Amino acid sequence: IKKNKNQKILINIGSLNDQKNQIDILKALKILKLKQCKYKMYFIGDGKNYYKLRNFVNINKLEHVHFLGNQINPYKFLNNSDIFILSSKWEGTPNVLMESECLKIPIISSDCKTGPKELKNHGFNIELYRSGNYDELANKIINFKTKIVKNNNSALKSFNKTNSKNLNKLFI
Repeated sequence: IKKNKNQKILINIGSLNDQKNQIDILKALKILKLKQCKYKMYFIGDGKNYYKLRNFVNINKLEHVHFLGNQINPYKFLNNSDIFILSSKWEGTPNVLMESECLKIPIISSDCKTGPKELKNHGFNIELYRSGNYDELANKIINFKTKIVKNNNSALKSFNKTNSKNLNKLFI
């Protein structure tokens, strides 16, 4: 992934299935294309919806969307992105949000059942959008500004300190 000042590097990591709801991201990207916003979108993962998603990309000529499949080391891609996007309809504990936070990657996430809102309430740098509302997601991407969040939560600081050391080893 090569960064460019004039385009946002977006990433999603997860199974390509109905729960993860990546079609919302693609519909938002269609809006970005119409508004002539520059981006590159990377999907890391595999699953039963791959062909459905790929077909949507082809039909809508979303030429800056890349499917990378499963990756042994997704962190090198995550670390080089501007925004992580979680589009899930529901989650348990969204580990990928915690990993993104450790790497200080800003997050836009669906306000799905359990996970994102709770992490935001504990100081994670997450912008929430209503699950299924791809217009709102597109606006969040267009207007997203990287922000530094001062966090006084000692549990989160400890989590970040411990996990950042472990994750940094994976960038080689």
